[in-house]
Amino acid sequence: MGSTLGSIISLVLVVLYIIAFWKIFQKSGEKGWKSIIPIYNEYVWFKLTWKTSMFWIAFICSFAGSIIMSIGGAQFDSEFNMISNTGNPATNAIGGILMLVTCIIYIMQCFKASKAYGHGTGYGLGLLFLDPIFIMILGFGKSEYKGAQQ
Repeated sequence: MGSTLGSIISLVLVVLYIIAFWKIFQKSGEKGWKSIIPIYNEYVWFKLTWKTSMFWIAFICSFAGSIIMSIGGAQFDSEFNMISNTGNPATNAIGGILMLVTCIIYIMQCFKASKAYGHGTGYGLGLLFLDPIFIMILGFGKSEYKGAQQ
C-alpha cells in the first residue's frame, strides 16, 4: 500500500514539474511544448537563461566524457553510478575532467536561470539544491522573465 501511495505522489510531483516548466517557457515567450522534448528543452533553457554555446559545450563534454570513461574501463550501472574503474587511469582522468566541466556548467546554469527570472544568488542556490521546488515556484509564482544576463 505504501509503495502505491509513494508512486502516486511521485507521479503527481513529476506532472507538476512538467507543467511548471511549460509555464516557465511560456513566461519567457517560448511555446510550452518545447519544455517536454528531451535535449531540445535543455537547449531552449540555455537560450533563455544563458547562451546556447554553453549548452553545446556541456552536451559535448558530457557525451565525450561518458564515451572516454567507458573506453578507459569505467563501468556504470543503469543509473550511471560508477561500479568499476579499471583500465587506463589517464583515459579515465580525461573523461572525469570532461564530466566535471559539465557539472560546473550546470551549477552556473542555476545562477544564470535565477538572474534571468529576476532573482539573486539565494534563489540560484535553491535551484541548485532544491530544483523541483524552485522550478515550481518559478512556474507557478509571480516571477517574471527578465532575459538572459550575459
